[in-house]
Amino acid sequence: MPASIFKALNSMLVLLLLSMQLSAQETEQDLTTISTETVLFDMGDVTLTAEPGQYVLCPSRQFYDAAVSKGIDQTTFIYYAAVLVENGQTSSTVRNLAGREFSLPNQMIIPIPKGQTASTGDVVLTWWQTGSGMQRAIVVGGTETEPVVRYLDISLDNPSGAGLREDTLKPDSFVRLTDQWQPGSTVAVTTEQSTIHGQLLAVSESKVLVREFAGKLNMYDRENAMPLPVVPELGEGDAAQAALWGSFKPVTVTRVDSEIGRVYANFTLGREEQEKVIAFGDIYIER
Repeated sequence: MPASIFKALNSMLVLLLLSMQLSAQETEQDLTTISTETVLFDMGDVTLTAEPGQYVLCPSRQFYDAAVSKGIDQTTFIYYAAVLVENGQTSSTVRNLAGREFSLPNQMIIPIPKGQTASTGDVVLTWWQTGSGMQRAIVVGGTETEPVVRYLDISLDNPSGAGLREDTLKPDSFVRLTDQWQPGSTVAVTTEQSTIHGQLLAVSESKVLVREFAGKLNMYDRENAMPLPVVPELGEGDAAQAALWGSFKPVTVTRVDSEIGRVYANFTLGREEQEKVIAFGDIYIER
């Protein structure tokens, strides 16, 4: 496939996902038809360390219902901001920002602790606060409790221009990404076919639940997953592995812009050499 067509198709997919993020919450169906006791991923009991009233990130209930009725492989998941209403042993009740309450399995809910602070250069997990949907972001200014950020999960060259804009986060609406195996961070999962890029959603002693390219959820053995550095240590000329359309491919670093959390790298597509801008957290050097 010619590189120009491949890039055009990728841009169309990104725009479609952004459109879904902006509209999905307004099209939710009946939220009581399917029990949350239905197990989509057998990870054992996942304890939710969170208190009522704090923000969480989770999919809308419609995505869970669709996965139960149509199959997990037929469902695209988008994670949104919500507020925890009641914490349960295996499932919990949340209220989305439109005021609707529903329950979800704990393994699908990412808590955002209150009282978090962040400084310039920190990477945080939050949501697109002038749009919609879960986002990693890098702090470029503001205050410790209301940092100004640029979002990392929107491509820098997105036709909407959202990858170039700055946003101010509300207090208690973000959590710093600092630890390995922390929900919201990135893992590289080795399979028989390739090395998959996944955003970590939940982790147990033996399993990881990740969100893959185009919003697909999947569970893998933890021993096959490798956590990636939130802030990579890279320099010009380094050979690295970068997330390109869902899996990791070899690239050569051309420059690093630490201020906005992006790595510029060259890779080969067909017979052409292309440049791609990679977000922090989505690139690593094999050791």
